[in-house]
Amino acid sequence: MKSSHLQNILLATVCSLAYGQFEEFGSQRNCPAFKCNEEETPTPKTALSFTSTGCNNIGGGGFSMSGMGMNNQDEAILPCCDLYHSCVQLCSMTKAFCDNNFEKCMDSKCQSITNPEKKKTCETSVQTKKLMMQFSQCKDFNEGQRKNCRCVKNDVLEHERVKIVESFYNKYNPSGVSKVKALVEKSNDGKKFAGLIYQLLKKYPKSIKRIKDPQQKILDDIMNGKLKTNDDKEEVASGDEDAGERIEL
Repeated sequence: MKSSHLQNILLATVCSLAYGQFEEFGSQRNCPAFKCNEEETPTPKTALSFTSTGCNNIGGGGFSMSGMGMNNQDEAILPCCDLYHSCVQLCSMTKAFCDNNFEKCMDSKCQSITNPEKKKTCETSVQTKKLMMQFSQCKDFNEGQRKNCRCVKNDVLEHERVKIVESFYNKYNPSGVSKVKALVEKSNDGKKFAGLIYQLLKKYPKSIKRIKDPQQKILDDIMNGKLKTNDDKEEVASGDEDAGERIEL
């Protein structure tokens, strides 16, 4: 077995131990869907808004690869990571669909690379991501659904879906607005409509806003001295106690 692959396995194992998930090895793919009552249907918010923190914190039970030298390796598969983050935010989408398509996307990106060295780097990154995905849980999926879904009355559902897609086309392809109604009519249930939005995100990647990984921001702040660590706080507290003692003397 190659050393890089051994390192990936070791890294994934460390992640599982760090998050107490070793006994629960295996990705949670059948996450609960966003629910509405019988008279309503889960629907995206009118102004579609999808964000991505890149590839660092996908999988691993919330463990971030930030600061571990993985950023450069992830460059080729970054569009796949952006699409994955958006996928789990889509109403009526399943995590299993997002996971499967994420892996297919990564494999496709690596296969398209002709430079042997860059291709090897890509394949190593994908191996790591697939290992980390084995520890992925429902937390991010549930949070994405909660933030981006709403319940819409069934009697106005088609009208709301048209508004959603029209809003998207007006922003990213105004010339395509005329075909919105036909697209919505074909996507006449929750899963089909989610699939339509997924394809739009795939075709118009600029619709996905890339934001900084909060965990990476914390690490950067610590490195730049902008955020106190627990050790720093203990030193400050200790200093305060010493100062108090000197005052009493």
